Amino acid sequence: MKQRPWKIHLTANGVPCFCCGKVEYPYIDGICDAHTEGLYKLYRHPEFQMILDYPTKQIGYILNTLADAVQRGERFTPRFIAGIFEDCLIQLVPIQLEDTPAFRVIIPDRHNVWPNDPKCEHPYNKQLLHLDQLQRSR
Repeated sequence: MKQRPWKIHLTANGVPCFCCGKVEYPYIDGICDAHTEGLYKLYRHPEFQMILDYPTKQIGYILNTLADAVQRGERFTPRFIAGIFEDCLIQLVPIQLEDTPAFRVIIPDRHNVWPNDPKCEHPYNKQLLHLDQLQRSR
């Protein structure tokens, strides 16, 4: 496995905490918080975040593919990007992760419908919402 100078943090329903082992269900179904840490410090480039609860390996592939491009000198801006998936584009939308600039990776649903369209399927239709709005009721 390739060592990279950044980290990926994942908080997902039913996944034990790496530090304490506690299992929680913080988000509504289909949602997680996966984001890079270190791109801003190392390269002065915004971090990347995904909130779709994809399999862990796929999340790592998407975030590391983008971060690898940053390491090679690419500078991303808010836009649509090809090359991550064979059958669709992704979109980078600027957000803040606490005090750090970031891009949320937005992925269309299986019909290639984007979250700003009322026909977009769950959970893809939730990607433009703030994570606070996607927390499970306690």
